[in-house]
Amino acid sequence: MMLSHSITSLAALTLSLASLVAAKDYTINILFVGTSYTHGKTDPVLHYGNSTVSDVRATGFGGVPAIVRQLNEESPDTVLSYNTTILAHDGPGVDWQWFASNYASTLNRRDWHVVILQEAYGALHPMSRGGDPLSSAKGLRAVYDLIRTYSGASVYLTETWPTPEDVFKPTGHYWNCGSPDIYAQANDLTINTGALGAPYFIESGLIVRVGWSFIKAIQGHYATENPISGPNATVNLWDSDNINASRYGSYLSALTILSTLTSAPLTNIPTGPGSVADALGISSSIAAALAGYAETVV
Repeated sequence: MMLSHSITSLAALTLSLASLVAAKDYTINILFVGTSYTHGKTDPVLHYGNSTVSDVRATGFGGVPAIVRQLNEESPDTVLSYNTTILAHDGPGVDWQWFASNYASTLNRRDWHVVILQEAYGALHPMSRGGDPLSSAKGLRAVYDLIRTYSGASVYLTETWPTPEDVFKPTGHYWNCGSPDIYAQANDLTINTGALGAPYFIESGLIVRVGWSFIKAIQGHYATENPISGPNATVNLWDSDNINASRYGSYLSALTILSTLTSAPLTNIPTGPGSVADALGISSSIAAALAGYAETVV
């Protein structure tokens, strides 16, 4: 089944419902599938809001899905509420075939409205840099077919971010003989996410450009480009392993996902006491700046 022939975009759904229902009195079922990029590496992200989401694997994770859910609830500009489920498996990469084989009963539920798949960075490197995008594409198609055959959900593919661990260390795939280039890795991830998703995601605008929201923050000199050599900007988007996202990176990821899903402005989401940002230990000024960078890529 070709996605381009039958996708129902969430934006269109939102617009059609906006004239029929008051804010937040229609609920959709949304599933997030991924790895530690989805659930977060450490607290406060890892267990954030875990009581507000359904966890298929009973891990106690909340992570980005819970952040997206709560940001949406706090936004005065969104119409839909999200009944949110997380299916996350911690590992070095996303084994889509593993998900298809072990969690078919979750993926083929008929009541999904939206499914968000988070690709991991390693598989999307070119083969010359240790990746295997063709293998990833095969597994991803198995997951996609399970979802679309049974539910007809809108399926989004989340582009991942570049990783300083692979760029600024001599053992990294992008060290480039002493001339590390985080933009080269970002470009490869974008190109291969597009190749992986074409035509099923690209033609329908269902790629979430999280990787480039990271790059925009770096280009704006707001986020540190190379945390391995020490901070030189306001925020570090990476956790201590320089691969997974920090609280700032996860918040930026969640903002980018929400903006892609709804096209609603992010600037009106509260950032003061009691907000998602406050719960994550992110100041109002930083939260506002990250919202601006998320909006630049949608």
